[in-house]
Amino acid sequence: AVLLRESPEIALLLDEHSMLFAAAGSRVAFETLIKRAREGLERCGVPYGQYFATDALAGRLTSAKLQIFTSSFYAGEAEKRAIARHRKLQPDIIRVWCWAPGWLTEKGRDDGNIFRTTGFKATRIAAARPTVTATAAGKALGFPDSWQGVWTVDPLFAVEADEKDILAKWPDGSAAVAMRRNGAGKGIDVFCGIPALPTHVLAGFAKLAGCTFYADPDIAYVHAAEGFVHVEPLERLEDPK
Repeated sequence: AVLLRESPEIALLLDEHSMLFAAAGSRVAFETLIKRAREGLERCGVPYGQYFATDALAGRLTSAKLQIFTSSFYAGEAEKRAIARHRKLQPDIIRVWCWAPGWLTEKGRDDGNIFRTTGFKATRIAAARPTVTATAAGKALGFPDSWQGVWTVDPLFAVEADEKDILAKWPDGSAAVAMRRNGAGKGIDVFCGIPALPTHVLAGFAKLAGCTFYADPDIAYVHAAEGFVHVEPLERLEDPK
């Protein structure tokens, strides 16, 4: 075990308010973004913690360099104001916006609210079993050549981004995973339109955020608690017979 002087640098965030609006069938997005993402985070090489999105937006996660908003698909006016405050409060962190952030408002579904929530201009694309291909920029972060979701998902979105800021593309060449600089500081917002977060993608986001790695991805479980980091190899040598 290694002494850890601060809380985990990665925060997996569940938006408790958004989840009140999760309808039947939402498992196709949220099982991969919440349940399976936890499995990937345990193996990504960096300790992580699980929190509510309100904890992040209130500024309580000051040492979390990477904050992954897994389920913030509802964003009313109060939520957008909180996000704007958060950008000013923590201008140097990496925020990953998953799937359809801000798509739902007080008045119903609104594709344009994704832009008002995250700053990414989004365009609806056809329902599909989502599959993306990493760009050179994504591969430089350690992304796999391609990855896909488990089930057909609707809605799905592509976003506008400069070519150099696109990390993965949909089959039609549009941006599925892209980043944009936060003008207030060194921070970056990332749009991850595919509801799937494999281990090496999560590790790539951690690399982008400058997190401290205690192991390479997919070779050990890494956990942190009460000031310590515990690293457990995925495979142990068999006892000699």
